[in-house]
Amino acid sequence: MKRSFSITFALLSIFFALLPGYSKEGFYGSTGGKVIFSRDENVSQRYYKPFVSIGWAEGVIDLSMSYYRLISYAITDYNFNEKEVNINQPEFFLSLDLGEIATISGTYSYLSGDSSYSANKYGGDISFDFDSFTLLASATFQNTNYSFNGDVKNSYRSLYGELSHDFTDSFSCDVSYLYEKTDYKSFGYEYSKQTARVGLVAVPRDNLYFIGGISGGVDSDKIKSSSIDVGLIFKLFEHIKITASYMLTADFVSSSSDTSTYGGKRGGGSTGSSTTEINYFHTGSIGLSLYF
Repeated sequence: MKRSFSITFALLSIFFALLPGYSKEGFYGSTGGKVIFSRDENVSQRYYKPFVSIGWAEGVIDLSMSYYRLISYAITDYNFNEKEVNINQPEFFLSLDLGEIATISGTYSYLSGDSSYSANKYGGDISFDFDSFTLLASATFQNTNYSFNGDVKNSYRSLYGELSHDFTDSFSCDVSYLYEKTDYKSFGYEYSKQTARVGLVAVPRDNLYFIGGISGGVDSDKIKSSSIDVGLIFKLFEHIKITASYMLTADFVSSSSDTSTYGGKRGGGSTGSSTTEINYFHTGSIGLSLYF
């Protein structure tokens, strides 16, 4: 792990030293990292994600390349035993302006690391800006393979839609819908979830952003959930940004829910009682980035 930090720090230092000379010629960039933590019914995570990114924007084109390093990322085997691995993630991004109101963009990432970890991740979105209203639609697809007490394979896809409205220059609200589906090919099990969210963004100062929202959803095991999330973005001086986020989720598992999974900790099915069990999970992150 010390070696991973040393290599990443060296790359970020070189980038930070070279970037100012190019930032006035259409180039831009950022570097920094996040600490990400989460806990659900199957796995606990606390990993580090340093990154470096450089891009070029001119006219209708925005093109960037990024490198992320996931350090101490937890993977699981068939029985949900955990193992920490380190993963490399180069990413490519392209955005095109289609007239005055529409923008289309796409991303591609290739992830590789310990335990023969490999994944291909694709993403794309399109947005329309109608003065005070913005409409966004996006999709993500990822195939993942690794070896941990056997071969583990899964694929993930998502569809997302959002409508936001700017009431003032410093306050906006949004409503969104997210559909997610994961095919655990090694286990012969498919899991899906639908989530609706209402959120807001408040900007009390030019360098301070508050983000919050509440959401509710239901999954393919007929388990209902509700969440609350909060976030903070603080721009310090001219080239430093600090971010923090936290989400608390409650799952409501009733006796009428089909909670049978491919081996997860939610249980093996209905107990026949009319009681409802509430399970709490959380996720959060703290980040620091330098940008030009």
